[in-house]
Amino acid sequence: MASPYYTDIMSFLRELTEPYFNSTVCHWPAYPVPIRVGPAVNGEIDLAECLAEAVDRWNLGETNPWFTFDPDSDWGIRLIHFPDLEMHPPARAQITRLDDQGRPLRIHIILGNNYATPQQRPYAVRALVHELGHALFLWGHSRDPAHVLWGSGPPLVDTPSLEERKAAHLWRDLPEGLNLNLLFNAGESSTASWPPGARP
Repeated sequence: MASPYYTDIMSFLRELTEPYFNSTVCHWPAYPVPIRVGPAVNGEIDLAECLAEAVDRWNLGETNPWFTFDPDSDWGIRLIHFPDLEMHPPARAQITRLDDQGRPLRIHIILGNNYATPQQRPYAVRALVHELGHALFLWGHSRDPAHVLWGSGPPLVDTPSLEERKAAHLWRDLPEGLNLNLLFNAGESSTASWPPGARP
């Protein structure tokens, strides 16, 4: 980890996935995760275009993309825009549907009317990059302001860090149902008890 806030990638991943998932590995049915989006224009900003740019930032350099646009998918991510609502915070991700095993099957990324001018467009993209990180089940927040998932204020960067990409890959590659808390001893990390093939 290049970040001074974390000692290793597993402790970082455990912290990012503790909210909602209790650091227990859970997967989407398949990858790339489909995204549905309709018209979403707010003031002078096309929020659907902002989302497409945010998707490009996560998919950049990936052999297998994280996200794809699919208007006919009945699961995955959906952009919801409330043009008459000012939101605080201005964007959020919300799990709205579970499968029969209790795993997320649909996530709404919700925007209000906060972003409306060309000057605000970069902040809309940053917010959507942040929410897409949550949509990869990294539901928590980072303590590092250099991360798109920084939780102490609006995102300061618009591209996922290498650490965040590593965390997303590790989460996807670990076996479903694995409790990451079992890989740690009394608050300190351990690599001795990694399951076969799971060590990065």
